[in-house]
Amino acid sequence: MEDAAIVKLYWDRDQQAIAASDEKYGPLCRTLSFRIVNSREDAEECVNDTWHRAWDTMPPQRPDSLRAYLCRIVRNLSISRYRARRSQKRGEGMEVLLSELEDCVPRRPQRGGGVGEPGDRRRHRPLAGRSGAGGPGDLPAPVLVRAAGGRAGGAVELHPQPDGPAAVPPARRTAPGPGRGGRESMSEKSERLFEAMSELKDATVDQGVESPPARRRFRWKRWTALAACLALVVGLGAAGVLRLPTLGGGGAGPAAGEGGETNGGAGGSGYDGGTVFMSYAGPVFPLTLLEGNDSITAERVVTLDFTETDRRNDITVTDAYQLTNGSQEDQTVTVLYPFAASLGSLDEYRPVLTLDGAALETGLAVGGYAGGFQGTEGPGSPGSVNLHQAQSWEDYKALLSDGSYLAGALTDGPDVHSVPVTVYRFTDPYGPERDGDAGIPNPTIRAYFDLDYDETTVLTWGFHGARYDREGGTMIQEFSIPMSWGREDGPFYLLVLGEDIENLTTRGYVTGGTDADTPTLEGCGVTVERYESDLDTMLREILTPEWEERSQGSYRQDDLRLGIDFETFYRAFLEHLLSYGVLSPQAAERYDGAWLEDMVQDITVVDRVCWVTAQVTIPAGGSVTVTASMAKGDSYDFYCGHTENQGVSGYDLVTALGSNLTFTGQTAALTGWEEMEIVRQNFGFDPENGVTSVTLDPGEEHYYLEVRRAAE
Repeated sequence: MEDAAIVKLYWDRDQQAIAASDEKYGPLCRTLSFRIVNSREDAEECVNDTWHRAWDTMPPQRPDSLRAYLCRIVRNLSISRYRARRSQKRGEGMEVLLSELEDCVPRRPQRGGGVGEPGDRRRHRPLAGRSGAGGPGDLPAPVLVRAAGGRAGGAVELHPQPDGPAAVPPARRTAPGPGRGGRESMSEKSERLFEAMSELKDATVDQGVESPPARRRFRWKRWTALAACLALVVGLGAAGVLRLPTLGGGGAGPAAGEGGETNGGAGGSGYDGGTVFMSYAGPVFPLTLLEGNDSITAERVVTLDFTETDRRNDITVTDAYQLTNGSQEDQTVTVLYPFAASLGSLDEYRPVLTLDGAALETGLAVGGYAGGFQGTEGPGSPGSVNLHQAQSWEDYKALLSDGSYLAGALTDGPDVHSVPVTVYRFTDPYGPERDGDAGIPNPTIRAYFDLDYDETTVLTWGFHGARYDREGGTMIQEFSIPMSWGREDGPFYLLVLGEDIENLTTRGYVTGGTDADTPTLEGCGVTVERYESDLDTMLREILTPEWEERSQGSYRQDDLRLGIDFETFYRAFLEHLLSYGVLSPQAAERYDGAWLEDMVQDITVVDRVCWVTAQVTIPAGGSVTVTASMAKGDSYDFYCGHTENQGVSGYDLVTALGSNLTFTGQTAALTGWEEMEIVRQNFGFDPENGVTSVTLDPGEEHYYLEVRRAAE
């Protein structure tokens, strides 16, 4: 089967896509995984997780090369598993070998720079140089430093080392002062970072929930300024070991519960007599008000329409609320309608609100990541390397019950413009062309530098290989020439927070990976510019082209468009970085490497709760009808799970979760049922006998409906 046909199966939510992928690319993926993990059992699990993630990400993704897309997923999953096997060796120098799959990774369009444009707030300062005799010297800023073999043009200064690579001269380090070592006081930079993190709203920072030690779950909880301060005192540079992010989440635990189905340990545990599916779409939530109002009551009628749509397993939900004002005065209120989605699926699943049939002008509030993290061995395993998406309505209940998650979505995002960074910007890399016959399978540039991991945090963009040696005080970051996914000319960035790095040198190698015995490659070089800026300016500079690609439909060269503005995208990134990244006191191991691309990928695909907002006026003693209409995806088990739930789609709703409305009644209706078979439910529908409308019990928090299309 052609790639385009397989991708179409994914977009049609046809589970034959998994079988077709396994038939065409299963052997390749198993071979690639085995070469990394060196275990048939682990490789098989990584390949199964690859189909899981492919199903989860298509749509919204529509890759040009399915082979490349699947290979990249299995590579990341396999390296994460390999890293976890060696996690006890934390602190040793560790390499990341990414060169084996260079031909499997597609290119993306080259991005523009945006550097030096009007409004640029970067502050340049001189580099502290070294004279030929080893004494200090100053170079004018901005400084362009080109590696060995540099071409003409720009301000160029080379500092050859005994073994050949060119070096950027280090900035002078200040002499140790009060608070160094014992850290009795914070540096000025640390204080500024602390101030920025302290401004992050309580509800937007993760503290973690009380849970068994074996399952490290991250939840939206309050954390105090003291915790942020403590994290800074201990030190910002906690990235001692790299665990590359996997693109795969985990399923629920083994089956249990009345009416549940066994899912081979990958999902399917029972809840309320229903099924915990491997992939959970989230429930239909009830309407709420921005502020509670005792004068207003609501009558709800929710209709589940199974008439087949362009996406086979999506249904159409119409959720209508007759709002009645029992007071003698008009009531103007802000209504909020919640829905579960990822940033990448907002265009597909964003509800449309109407007032008495007329479209309302709406806003959008976006919540943070709704799930948590888990180890590489699946649910219950220690660690936070893999995503663990919400698995049932109860996860959303824990998320929304105390109101802090919604409060965080409605407040201003974090402000990091006062956080200073030292920037190393790499541009114009060059070197010999890739030539496997000549022993140059993947020409690569490595950047070496020294740092104090307790005083320095380095965020990166554009690099895709690294070695971290905390004990030795060194780090290596590398990128290919050309870049394996299309950023041939950069720019690539090192963003340094805290004390500056030292002794930055660059050198060319015949391939990727950071092994010491990799042959060097002559004729390679890159321009390195060093200057000072702030974190807000640099993140905006880096992320704007990424958002433009996704929002303009050029990402992966298809017609997919990210349906949010840049500020929403940027806010989601900042909250994720400060909640789970290396700047967080609750940092997830998934982001130990401090590669910003990892977070960009995750924030677009992770589940979250969003709210469509609108203002409505309810006349004194009168009523209006607010209706939310939307497509709703299904919950399901994966084809590769070989469970009894293959072909079963789950849909569910909650009656009161997250709502401050007083309901006088709730009704559920079923339409378009003729082409489907009900497998499990607790609604009480019996369409064959004419029961297609049921009254919901206000004491029942959760209703579920699991069906199989008649044609399957």
